[in-house]
Amino acid sequence: AVMGERDESQPMLMKAEELYRASVSSQPDNPAAWLGLAATLVARNQRNPAEEVLTQGILRVTRNLDLRRMLVGLLLQDDRRSDALVQAQALLRSYPEDAETLHNATVLLAGFGNTKAALEMAEKLASVHPADPRAAVDLGILLARSGRTEEARAVFLRGLDENPGHEGLLH
Repeated sequence: AVMGERDESQPMLMKAEELYRASVSSQPDNPAAWLGLAATLVARNQRNPAEEVLTQGILRVTRNLDLRRMLVGLLLQDDRRSDALVQAQALLRSYPEDAETLHNATVLLAGFGNTKAALEMAEKLASVHPADPRAAVDLGILLARSGRTEEARAVFLRGLDENPGHEGLLH
């Protein structure tokens, strides 16, 4: 799959898809097989089948955080923000402290104009993952947009203490 994607070789990608499908059939509880199959389908520009594979994998695999993250990422790439938010919120019910999902949900909620919920999500990200620069960026931006500039400045400065030189915190 990696070689096929690198060389843009459809025959290699088709062979990788065949092998991943065999792996999914023989090991349906293995998240790596589902992830590999979905990634191969994305590389073949078969985004809807990739989404279906991820959805099936989520139902079959008990520990499916990576599958759910990939599904949210695919939906975001396809600019399906409403669907991405629904999936992110579902993911947070199972993994309420997942930093990537808290960040994505914050950005999505803010994009939909739900500043209050976005602020709550950003505050949770900052409290659970204080060293994550996305927490300071998300919270600082939301506070600044809400007119709470002194609080925003303090958040950005704390973020820079944890992550000196971080591009998102400097701007």
